[in-house]
Amino acid sequence: MPHPRLHKSTHHFGLVNWWIGSSPAFVFGIGQLFFYGKDNGAKRGLDLGYDRARGRTESFEDPFALRLEEAPRLRALYLDAEHEDGYHP
Repeated sequence: MPHPRLHKSTHHFGLVNWWIGSSPAFVFGIGQLFFYGKDNGAKRGLDLGYDRARGRTESFEDPFALRLEEAPRLRALYLDAEHEDGYHP
């Protein structure tokens, strides 16, 4: 079974603030580069052989693969907008 992976970035918090029409009064963060990047994943045995799950048969068994194309709202938010900013979730 693949190791758990979690995708979180600051743009998620920006989206939430936009959706609720608010801005934070104070922001604080602490952490380290633990997984992101091919080299960090490979060091921890998390290189599954693909860089994104979309369209990859290898990802069918991955319980952490996000199937954006199966959710109309997520497809519209992310997949249909990839040409706008080049972001590939």
